[in-house]
Amino acid sequence: MNDPAQVLVLCERNCGQQEIEDLLSPGDYRLIFADRPADAFEILGQEPIHLIVSGVHQEESNSYEFLNRVKASPHWKEIPFVFLSLKRSQLANQVDHALELAAKALGATKYVSVEAFSKAEIQAEIARCLTIVV
Repeated sequence: MNDPAQVLVLCERNCGQQEIEDLLSPGDYRLIFADRPADAFEILGQEPIHLIVSGVHQEESNSYEFLNRVKASPHWKEIPFVFLSLKRSQLANQVDHALELAAKALGATKYVSVEAFSKAEIQAEIARCLTIVV
């Protein structure tokens, strides 16, 4: 029997961690949560990760810097990376397209705004991204 794919989720507890878990569960993969980029890099160094999912809007860390460091690493650059935009402030609505373009320019596989997709569509996108490497 094959082990399930492992999905690393970078999301601070107070910035939608439960919401991401609810969106992605149940799935044919194991979710591993990290609150901070330092924790995520530690997990990347210890576990075989098949997909990285990161909340876009973090309070204490920069998700784009995390993406940039992942894609700069020869060990991790091929791991598909999905940004989830959860918190939709008025400003976020105004700059969402620019954030998506920046994410793609840095190497993100997908940028998903939760308001634009159903749970089933988000899970389908995650499954599609997992087929890239699994």
